[in-house]
Amino acid sequence: MIPGKRRLMRARISARPMQHSFNIFRTDSPDSIPDRSSISVAVRATSDREPGLAARVQFRKSMLPLESFQPQDAVVSNSLLHHLPDPAALWTTVLAMGKPGAAVLVMDLARPRDAAAAHGIVACHAGAEPEVLREDFFNSLLAAFDPAEVEEQLCAAGLDMLRLAVVSDRHWLVSGRLPA
Repeated sequence: MIPGKRRLMRARISARPMQHSFNIFRTDSPDSIPDRSSISVAVRATSDREPGLAARVQFRKSMLPLESFQPQDAVVSNSLLHHLPDPAALWTTVLAMGKPGAAVLVMDLARPRDAAAAHGIVACHAGAEPEVLREDFFNSLLAAFDPAEVEEQLCAAGLDMLRLAVVSDRHWLVSGRLPA
């Protein structure tokens, strides 16, 4: 991480038919999240591919665990878990935020077996990137959970109905539906 900079946690959590809700989470302070205008640029760029998207998007600054929300039909998170000091915060939110039968899709980095393997992944996937990005990627790989740890977290959270699969040399994916 760059000294003096804070890491922004990004997660796309929840989607209802005809309406998308993008929540941007930090673990330290919601006040440091970028304003809606910077995020809206990305939504407008996507609107070319999906007309009317910008009119159906909601933004909300939040911190995990969430204090208030409307239960959702789906809960989706990408690359958030390895940033959290307590992984239970994500799994508790997934369980609480999803309606009965809600679809769940959570993807994150998988911790490699050792630092040498992490260096190999960085060289393979980010070798041409600036040093600061390679270092951040390396540190994220080392901060990530391995699939066995994620399975333990799912069981502890009462989410053992969800399935975990290793989907690349550096990612795992948890998917399934919450109990109806």
